[in-house]
Amino acid sequence: MIGKIVTGKSFGGAVEYVLRKEKARLLDSDGVDTESIRTIIDDFNFQRKARREIAKVVGHISLSFHRDDAPTLTDDRMRELAAAYMECMGIADTQYIVARHNDTVHPHLHIIYNRVKYDRTLVADKNERRRNVKVCKQLKRRYGLTFSNGKQNIKTERLHGADKVRQEVFDAVTRILPKCDRIADLSAKLKRQGIGVQFVHRGNDPKKAVQGVTFTKDGLTFKGSQVDRKFSYAGLSKTIRERVETLAREAADEEIKYMRERRREQERNTTPKPRKEERPQPPQVKQEETPRLQQSRQMQPASAEPKPSAPQQVEIGGTRFTQAQWRQLQETRTLRIIVRRSDANMLREYWFDNAGTLQYTLIALRRRDEAFTRELVTAIKGCRLTVQEQKQLYSEQGLIKAFRRQDGAVYRSRFGVESKPGKKDLLTECVLSVQQPQEVKPDTKPQVKSEQQQKPRPQVKQPENIQLHRKKGRGI
Repeated sequence: MIGKIVTGKSFGGAVEYVLRKEKARLLDSDGVDTESIRTIIDDFNFQRKARREIAKVVGHISLSFHRDDAPTLTDDRMRELAAAYMECMGIADTQYIVARHNDTVHPHLHIIYNRVKYDRTLVADKNERRRNVKVCKQLKRRYGLTFSNGKQNIKTERLHGADKVRQEVFDAVTRILPKCDRIADLSAKLKRQGIGVQFVHRGNDPKKAVQGVTFTKDGLTFKGSQVDRKFSYAGLSKTIRERVETLAREAADEEIKYMRERRREQERNTTPKPRKEERPQPPQVKQEETPRLQQSRQMQPASAEPKPSAPQQVEIGGTRFTQAQWRQLQETRTLRIIVRRSDANMLREYWFDNAGTLQYTLIALRRRDEAFTRELVTAIKGCRLTVQEQKQLYSEQGLIKAFRRQDGAVYRSRFGVESKPGKKDLLTECVLSVQQPQEVKPDTKPQVKSEQQQKPRPQVKQPENIQLHRKKGRGI
C-alpha cells in the first residue's frame, strides 16, 4: 500500500480524471450530489468559495496496493481502507469522493476531497507526506496487507523519461555498493557504468566537509535522496562503514578461531599421555656386536643425542611466519608478507617499534576479481603508522597527530586521504593549532635560601646584669 498526495487548484480536472477513466467505479462520497460529474464539480466549487483567498484547496490522494492483495480487495474492503486512511490523516467534516480504478495490475483507488471544511476551516497539510508514509505502514499491519520490496522489483522497460533513468541509477548503485570499501571506489565504478558522481560541499567550498551527493546520467541529475533515501551521502557513508566493520570483524573472528585451534593443538601435544602399565619383559640376551657396529659406535661423538626439532612456523597476532620469515624479521627489523583472505589479499609490513613491540601496517589491497592493486598511505612525515592509526586516517574523522618543528613550535594537524583510481592514495593535511615555544626569562629576584639551608645562629649567653639593664631601658 503506497499513498501519493497531490494538491491542486481545479476540481474540474481532478474529478474528470478520476470518474471518466475506463471501468472507474464510484465507491463512496459525502457532501456532493453524485447525479453527474458536473453536479459533483459544482458542489466542490460552491464550498470552496467560503475561503476565496486559498488557491490550492483540491486534495487528491491515490492509494496503490500490491497485486498479491487483489483477490481480497473487494469494493467493501477498499471503501473501508479509504475511510480508515482519511481518519488517520485527519480528513474529516469535509466533501470527498472515493473512486476505484482497474486499469493496472495493481489495485488502486483515488480520493478527491475539499480542503475547505464545512466550518470554513482548512484540512491541515503540515508534514502530510511524512504522515502519509506512517499511516500506510500502520494500515498494512492492521489489515494484513503485503509489504513490497521497494524499487528492486520494478520493471524498468515500463518506465519512461526521468523515471527510467532514476531506476537505472538505483539498480547500478544497489549492485556496486556492496563491493565498495569507500565512497571514492563507488564513484570510480559508477563512472565506468556511465554515471557521473558529484559531491556537494558545505557552502560550495571544496575545502569544507561534504554534505551531499548527486548522480548524473543521460544529461539528467538526481540528488542521492531522490534516487533513494538510503543513497544520501550520510546513508552511503553509513552503509560502507558498516560493511568495512563487518569485514574487519569477520577477519578478526577468523584469526581468533585459528589461534584457538592452534592453542588447543599445542596443549594437546604438550599434555603428557597416561602411561600404560609396564609388563615384565623377558630377559634379553646380550648379543655380540660385529666389528663394523663397534667401529661406527666409536666414530659417533658422545654428545650426539637427538634434539627436539625447532617449530616450523611462528604465529604472531594471528599471522603465521615461517622460520625464514621470522629470522629475516629479527635481522632486518622489517618484513613484508601477503596475508590472504576470502575476498581480498593484503600486503602487510611488520616492524619493531622503539619499545620492542611488533607493529604492522597495510601497504596495499588487491581484490581477487580485480587486477588493480590499491596502494595505501603507510607513513606521515617519516613516521610509520600502526594499523590502528591507519584505520583512523581512512575514517571520516581522520587522524589527528602532533609534530614539533625545528624552531620548537608544536602544531596539531588533521590528516586525511584523497583517493584517485589507478593512483596511490594522497595524504591531505589541515593544521588545527600551532603552539609557539615559550621563552624562559632569567630570574632577577634574589634567591632566598630554604629553611633547611639557613643555619641557626649560635646564641651567646649574656650576663645577668646586662639583661637587667636592658629590661629597664638603660644602656650598658
